[in-house]
Order: sequence, then structure tokens, then C-alpha cells
Amino acid sequence: MKRAHPVVLVGIMMIPAVVLLLTIDVWTPVLIGVPLTALIAVTNGRHTPVFSWRPVAVMVVVSAGGAFAINAVYGMPSGAAVWEWGYFHVTEGSLQVALAMSLRVCAIAVPAILVTRRLDFSAFAAWCAVSRVAPYRFVIALLIGIRLVPVIAADVSETISARRARGVGSPPLALAMTVLVVAIRRAIRMSDIAEIRGFARADRVWSRFVPLRAWDYGVMFLALVITAAAVAVSVAFGHWDVLRA
Repeated sequence: MKRAHPVVLVGIMMIPAVVLLLTIDVWTPVLIGVPLTALIAVTNGRHTPVFSWRPVAVMVVVSAGGAFAINAVYGMPSGAAVWEWGYFHVTEGSLQVALAMSLRVCAIAVPAILVTRRLDFSAFAAWCAVSRVAPYRFVIALLIGIRLVPVIAADVSETISARRARGVGSPPLALAMTVLVVAIRRAIRMSDIAEIRGFARADRVWSRFVPLRAWDYGVMFLALVITAAAVAVSVAFGHWDVLRA
């Protein structure tokens, strides 16, 4: 299927994060997250992945599990008690809230991973600059920063290896200061290079700029329809719970 515009994919990614702030229930994250995740997977194309999905997936699982555990133990007690020990109280109501919170984390994080892993940052930045959504200097700086993330990760690995070869440990503060100094020096060099190449000109040509097409508007409209239908179903069946949000 044809690939959707990066701006549209980012917009679809933001929908669960906005809508799910208004409710804490078990069904709404499922009704919104599953179809939007499928829509993103279908329209995201086969762009080269920016990062590996496995470490991020582990982070999502840990975050969802942590949200479940914290809300189950320290959530507002309601309903029958399931388990008690000292200050820890697990009730049916706190388990329901814990499950809702963990599903909310998954419904927000999974679409974000699918989008950012294969997002064409150059086309996204070009559209934001040409459409005056953000200042072009900010867009260029952000794009350069994103491109330098793998380089900074390589700097961290090289710094750890160098300190290990000298028989010196790698405490977080010392490691962070070393990488920060290297990153600042690289940023100064990149700034000089960008200035020499005319990146500071407001009338520069953005070769990666792609305007929104009818297909992109259709994908965004479909995402909004899916969201509206999910909210309507949740409200109709009494699952929408805005008071606990």
C-alpha cells in the first residue's frame, strides 16, 4: 500500500496520547490503539528503520508492567480486597485501574514506536519548514541533532572502551561529561559547516519537501473516524470514565 506522508503518521501517532488523557478505562485504549496501530503498520511503508525495535519493546513492557504494579498496589482502593499486607492494598478497583493504565501505556507507545522507527525525518522537517510550522533554523538544528544520535551512541561506546583500556571505570557522571564535551565540539563544527553551505538562508530549497496529497488527507480522515467510533462505542457501553482521568 502507498506510504502516507510523515506528517500524517505523526498526527495519527498523537491521537491516542490526546484522547486517552480524558479517560481511564480498560476498553478505550484497546478500541483506539489496535486499529490505529494496524493503520500505521499498513501505511508506514518500508522505509529503512532508524533504530532496533527490541530495546524499545523491552522499555515498553517494563513501563506497562511498572504502571500496572504501581497502580495495583498504591491505587485508590475500591471494591473487594484481593491482597493486603501492611500499607499495601490491592483491590478489584485498583486492579482495574492498573490494567487500564498499562493498556494506555501500550496504546500510546506502540504507535509511537512504529512511526518513529521508520519515519522519514528529512521529509518531515522539510514540510515543517516550508509550511512555516516551525522556524527553519530550529528545524535544521533538530534534524542535525536527530542525525547525530547514532554518532553520540558510538561516542559513548568508544569512551567506555577507552576508559576500560586505561584501567579506569566508567561512572555515569564522568562518562556523561566526556560525551558532552565531544558533542559540544561536534555541534560547533556542524554549525560552521551549515553556515558555510548556506543553511542559514531563508530562501534555500528543500529537496525533500513533499506536499500533502489526497491520499494523505484520506488516511488522516480514516484515523479520525476510527477514533470517533471508538469513543462513541466506549461511551455507549458505559466504559468511558472521565472522572478518574
